[in-house]
Amino acid sequence: MSSQDWEPVIFNKPKQIVPNIKTSQHISKKQLHAPSNLCKELQKARTNKQLTQKQLALQLQITVNIYSSWEAGTAIPNNLQISKIEKLLQIKLPRCKLIEIEEI
Repeated sequence: MSSQDWEPVIFNKPKQIVPNIKTSQHISKKQLHAPSNLCKELQKARTNKQLTQKQLALQLQITVNIYSSWEAGTAIPNNLQISKIEKLLQIKLPRCKLIEIEEI
């Protein structure tokens, strides 16, 4: 019998390095900032086209709850969703901006 002169290789998942948040002094977060008139503009454009929230939500392929939260100002559509609304309603809407917030 011959003996092996090598040892088997065992593959392990690499350990994930998690930064210690307590040691960092500044934490930056990116947040989507919607224009203040976006929800009013959505509602105005929809009513001008004589559509209900349900009808427009179906055309956008989203739920009515999502669309109504946009008009209420409790949620923010992303720019891709805004462009779909613009095409359906044939209007121009203000765009959302990504802003960076630093916390200490």
